Amino acid sequence: MTRVTDTLLYVVLGMAPLLMVLGNSMFIPMLPTIQAEWGLSVVQGGWLLTSFTVPAALLIPISGILSERYGQKRIGLASLVILGTGCVLSSIAVVIETRPFWLLLTGRIIQGLGTGGLTPISLMVASELFSGKKRNEALGFLEVSNGIGKIISPIIGGLILLASWYYSFVVLFALALLAFVGFYTLVNEPKKHETTLSARAYTKKLSQSLQENWKMFVPIFIIGSLGMLILFGYLFAVSNMIGEVSPFWKGVILAVPFLLFAVASFWTSRWLTPEFASFQKAMMVGTTLMTGAMFLMLWQHDRTILFMLVSLFSLGLGMFFPPASAAVAALTNNVSRSVIMPLYSMARFLGVAVGPVIFGFWLERNISIHTMSFFIISLSFFIMCVLWYSGFLRKTNLSHESS
Repeated sequence: MTRVTDTLLYVVLGMAPLLMVLGNSMFIPMLPTIQAEWGLSVVQGGWLLTSFTVPAALLIPISGILSERYGQKRIGLASLVILGTGCVLSSIAVVIETRPFWLLLTGRIIQGLGTGGLTPISLMVASELFSGKKRNEALGFLEVSNGIGKIISPIIGGLILLASWYYSFVVLFALALLAFVGFYTLVNEPKKHETTLSARAYTKKLSQSLQENWKMFVPIFIIGSLGMLILFGYLFAVSNMIGEVSPFWKGVILAVPFLLFAVASFWTSRWLTPEFASFQKAMMVGTTLMTGAMFLMLWQHDRTILFMLVSLFSLGLGMFFPPASAAVAALTNNVSRSVIMPLYSMARFLGVAVGPVIFGFWLERNISIHTMSFFIISLSFFIMCVLWYSGFLRKTNLSHESS
């Protein structure tokens, strides 16, 4: 493929994480307004996010398996149709005079199912079509797209809120339609490998990959999931703390941590090499920043400092994800990748899903979110160090993967 073709493919694949982020983060600055207009509690407001992300996270591994049978392009296109259908249902709910909350949540669930079906497809296509340095670039671009989505989502949400939050579903539908056209036009089905394997042989190769690399996978899955839980939980809390700020400026404020996330993801993906030592260094530095930010959070009570530390945490998480994605792709073969990559995506989005609800629960019961967050991330860091320094680390070149 030419450089231009590669770039266009990066952009189309990047629509998947972008839609996932918009479907969730765009609503964060809207929550106080929605709660006030519809008479919802803080926990119910959190369910507007969770009803989207939990179905998405749960469907991610299923869509990976379905794509092996029916084709990645076909499942990707079907997922975009499902997403559009969910947007239509939620739009109907907001125009009905009785304001049926159940119908709004139903639409959000279907939207989540659509994005959950689409998200792992982009990771799998990028992992199969590219290798070595180009794979790092492709996966890094997906993280950057994820970060850019996080930057513009709260700003878009704030701008929409200046008119009415009802228009959010129209915007999401329009972007899903645009993604459908791009996906149909530009994404070619990757070549299939080992399609004649029996179920027993398939399970054996998957089990072998997990046994060989579980010490690498476990910390990546844990930190990826809990890191997203803490980040989105704090942003949910911050959105409620600054409820008196105008919608547009609330969106701008909430975009700052996401900007740092995107910058860190881009910068990290640029200097990553196919060597394991490069992956290790970036993930360790990123996790150290996250742990340090949560430790400092224990000693502060000022909202400005709190926001700065959340931004530092987001920067560390942005450093962590590109090498984590590249390591998972490099340590899996074409058989195990269709299961492990979707499970990796699921772990991340489960964190996004439960973060607002858990933080809402803690806030309503006066449980310290700072103490709990520091405990979670420091325990995760400890698990990483124990597993990685127990004989697993090896400085091998991960560009020579099994296929």
